[in-house]
Formats: sequence, structure tokens, C-alpha cells
Amino acid sequence: LAADPAHREALERLRKALRDWMEQIRDTGLLPEPEMLARSAGRSPYDMARDGKSYDYPRVRDAAEAAGELRPDGLAGWVKHFDDADSAVRYWAAVGCVRLGKDAAAARPALEKALADPCWSVRIAAAEAVAALGGLDRALPVLIEAMKSDEPAVARLAGNVLDFLGEQARPALDVVR
Repeated sequence: LAADPAHREALERLRKALRDWMEQIRDTGLLPEPEMLARSAGRSPYDMARDGKSYDYPRVRDAAEAAGELRPDGLAGWVKHFDDADSAVRYWAAVGCVRLGKDAAAARPALEKALADPCWSVRIAAAEAVAALGGLDRALPVLIEAMKSDEPAVARLAGNVLDFLGEQARPALDVVR
């Protein structure tokens, strides 16, 4: 129904209602779990989202929305986000490339650089995108290292990507076990 022009008005009204609600509650669901836990650092995610310094919700929301648009012509904009100071913005840039698949080929140099990002969530998303672009040899070591993390949320995020990769992830099987 969302693609049906007859329902366009309802779709836009509901999108706005969701966007307004997410803004009102400063929805932390736009942060990958390891990032949300790191930013909360002993506090609740609720308190973290409202402290005025740990979570720039509007910027993260904009990056997440851009990643969801699946527009290859927006790739140049995503690539510049790999240099953003906010790791959640960098994460969504990588997720946008994952979603574009082979159409993200022009972003491969930025994605390969992101394999060494200080934020695990960015590294893992970049590894998934690089693997989809034929760089499994570059991606697997990052995912294997993430699986060895003492942070369960990091290992889960990497495990999800390895699961998605299926048979291609076989070299990581021992560390998964």
C-alpha cells in the first residue's frame, strides 16, 4: 500500500506522526546497541538521550533517513559522513552503503578506511558493505575481531553480519563457536 499513489496522503501523515513522536521521545533506537550502551555509560539510555551532549538526535535522524532512501545519487553525501565527528552519523553512512549493495562501489575507499574506525558499530557496518562489494578478505578479519570483543553487544552485532553472510563467513566459524 505504501507504494500506491492512492495512499500517498495517509503515508505522509503517518510518517510525520512517527517522526514527531520519535523527536518528542528522543528515540534512542537510531543508535546501534553498542553505541547506545557506550554513550549511556552507567546511566539509562533515557537519561543519556536527554543530557544535551551525548546524542544529537536531529543529526542522527537525518543520517538514518538518508540511509533509508536508497538513492545512489546521494552516495557522495553519505561518503562525506564518514568524516563526521559523531559515530552514529558514520554508522548510518555505512548502513546506507550496505543497503545500496553494489551501487555503493564508489564509496569503497571510504568504507575500507572505516574498517579501522574507532567505533565498533561503524567498523562492523563498513565490513558488511565491503563484503557485499567483493572485499570479503578485508571484511572478515574485522568481524572476527569484533566477535572476540568483551562487549556482548559488539559480538552480537558482528554475529548478525556473519549470519547474514552465510557460507562466506565459514572462515569465522571457530571464533563464533
